[in-house]
Amino acid sequence: MADQDKRILFCRSGGGLGGLDVHIGMWLALEACGIRATHLHGTSAGAIVSTLDAAEWDAHSAETLIRGYTEADVIDYRWMWELRAGFLANVCSGDAVVRTLGDVMPRTFDALEKPCACWTTQAGTSRLINAMRPTIASCPAQACAMSSRIPAIFPPVIGVDGLPYIDGGVRHNLPLPPDWRDYDEVYLLVATGAPSNTYPAGTVLGNILRVFRHLMADQILDVLDEVQGAPHVHIIWPKVDTDMLKFNHDLINQVCVSTMKELAA
Repeated sequence: MADQDKRILFCRSGGGLGGLDVHIGMWLALEACGIRATHLHGTSAGAIVSTLDAAEWDAHSAETLIRGYTEADVIDYRWMWELRAGFLANVCSGDAVVRTLGDVMPRTFDALEKPCACWTTQAGTSRLINAMRPTIASCPAQACAMSSRIPAIFPPVIGVDGLPYIDGGVRHNLPLPPDWRDYDEVYLLVATGAPSNTYPAGTVLGNILRVFRHLMADQILDVLDEVQGAPHVHIIWPKVDTDMLKFNHDLINQVCVSTMKELAA
């Protein structure tokens, strides 16, 4: 089978802001090795990068975009949230994320050049939903916002159907579809890891994020168990420390180099 005829699936995990840097590093390495997706699934940070990929961005253009961001572009803490944390449902308004995504994402679903699933959780029922469709989201930017709404950090996004949606990492952090065996190659791209310290954190917010990272890591391990021994599945999980609410653009080059070595092995 010619390479251009292969069906190649990229499944990109969540990982927060630091996860965006990790995903860009992996994408740069894959592209440098001539490995390009024909189909995409993503959750949270992985949904954002997968949507850029589906819109035919190249990895270097995406790198330039992500390197240009700071936390202020996406994290909009509510006024004096530290003192009011016990009374707030969410510490951020989430408006900054919507604005930032709206500036760069395609305006319509038809503008996506590759099949792309963007996974979110329906808050009222805990149902797992692909938001990349007009019955759920109004546009790709809203679908990505739904997928990246970390509970207690951001409020839910209200979909076209009037229902609230939260982070896909609650249910589907590494979004492997049921038909994964039908692809010629599958790349599981993991941009989050288990907490480096399992003791309780010193703040309420820190403890919330730690529990969420435990949940995400557990889902990843379940997926790895499912694909164990499948020769066409490639797992790339850079062992780096990330922060869900902070960028670390230095990780881009670090992850690119480590992924290149892994792909060459």
